[in-house]
Amino acid sequence: MLARRILAIAMPHLLPYSLLCNASCSCVCWLIFWVCASWQPLVAADSSTSSTVESCFPGRASSPQIVTQEPRLVAEDPFGKKFQVDLSNQDSIPLLHVYGSPYELGRAHGALLKFEIQNMYFEFFRYLENLAINALHLNILPDMLARCLARLMVNFALDLTYLLTWKFTPSRYVDEMVGLADGANVNYRDVVRIQMFPELSKASCSMLGSWGSATFDTSKAGSLYQLRALDWDMTSPIIGFHTIIFFHPADGNQFAIFTWSGFIGCVTGYSGMLGVSEKVTLEKPKHQPPGVVFIDKYVQPSNDPCMEDLVNNSYGVLNGTSLLKMVSVLRSGDMHIAIYDFSANLVYFSWAVMNQTMKTIQLAYKRPFLKIDMGSLLQSNART
Repeated sequence: MLARRILAIAMPHLLPYSLLCNASCSCVCWLIFWVCASWQPLVAADSSTSSTVESCFPGRASSPQIVTQEPRLVAEDPFGKKFQVDLSNQDSIPLLHVYGSPYELGRAHGALLKFEIQNMYFEFFRYLENLAINALHLNILPDMLARCLARLMVNFALDLTYLLTWKFTPSRYVDEMVGLADGANVNYRDVVRIQMFPELSKASCSMLGSWGSATFDTSKAGSLYQLRALDWDMTSPIIGFHTIIFFHPADGNQFAIFTWSGFIGCVTGYSGMLGVSEKVTLEKPKHQPPGVVFIDKYVQPSNDPCMEDLVNNSYGVLNGTSLLKMVSVLRSGDMHIAIYDFSANLVYFSWAVMNQTMKTIQLAYKRPFLKIDMGSLLQSNART
């Protein structure tokens, strides 16, 4: 643990020297790889890139199945518990509760998901290698040599990203990554590199918030709903490693993230006071009519009428039920979808899965939603 802490502190200072050793060729390779790795399809594989108002016809909406399942305890650690939520015999998701300091939070995450993290890291780096090999036409070389060069370029790109961002990274996240590496028995630098990948990639996401007159839910005072639909690269192996993690830090607020094994960052999360919906854009979200703010999945500014048409048609009842139907019409949220109901303290979550028998992907917006009572899970698993 001490050696990894020293490495974590020294890594940003040592990286410039290791990077400069082969900078003359690596800079060019990194720039090429960065461009290739940054490009991802901006819509789901089965989505049309040119929607019309006709494609938003309400008759296309479907009411997804909502599943309520109690988490089943499967493992424990001094700093955490691992549960499993089963939707069927072959369809489940791990749910963790982790406790303590940043290092202890990461340590429990790593220990409880050790098998999943080791497999995910192996598959994910192979995926990145394949991206580089195909983009740079390295497949003309022997496979071993091509993979060696590809991994060198991948590591260079991710290490440089860390070098450019480490000054803006609070030390608690470094401690958490050190703990994760110790708990999962994986290379600390690989943990860092995995966290850097979202900085080099693009995703297309739909987001919406509704409140007040937009919801017209008089049964709940202060009603607030939020949609987060993540559309990402559906060839990525992270599809098979969705995870829900409840954090109970020793010196902060409790919260949950909807993520993947071995990722500590939050692109989808909920605390009861705050919900995370993340999209990189310089454009302001649409804020019309009153009580609604939204961004569709396309590159902004978007002239696509679909989401705006649905918002207008559902105005006044933009609550959890209508948002569940909306994603099926939008065909947005192929990787995963979270709908936050703040007044009831509920989250509805759906995630994509790979059918290992058929070798096909079931997109999140076509699957059942798991109904999660966030207040109950946070309270019943709080450590006193």
